[in-house]
Amino acid sequence: MSSQETSLDISSLFSSNMDEFLQAVFLNLDPASLKNSRCVSRQWNCFIKDRVWDSRVGMEGLNKKLKLMWKEGTPASVRKIRSQRCINGVKCDMQFVYCCTMEGFIDVYEIATGNIKYKLDCFPDKRSDDGSDD
Repeated sequence: MSSQETSLDISSLFSSNMDEFLQAVFLNLDPASLKNSRCVSRQWNCFIKDRVWDSRVGMEGLNKKLKLMWKEGTPASVRKIRSQRCINGVKCDMQFVYCCTMEGFIDVYEIATGNIKYKLDCFPDKRSDDGSDD
């Protein structure tokens, strides 16, 4: 390294009272990158958790970004899932949509195809006792 080049160790920013700068850097990341940044080190994890997610400034920045993404974002794909049951609640991850039904089932659909993958009975003992099934 020449005498004109300088090296910046990012860990020195954590110990140099550069919280506002670091908050701005982390808040400019997309949500997946921010989440992945927590895996870099314990120091990064603690900073992101305490100074980004759990701080007023951090939450305001994240909420602003979320609203902007909600208003201006374009969904990658839209697929309707049809169920014969009355849906009481829905959760999803990157692979499946989980539909909780009023009848006590959880129907699991693949996001990629929209096809049902599993039908989980939350009360199998009760149904076998009264002779009813799906």
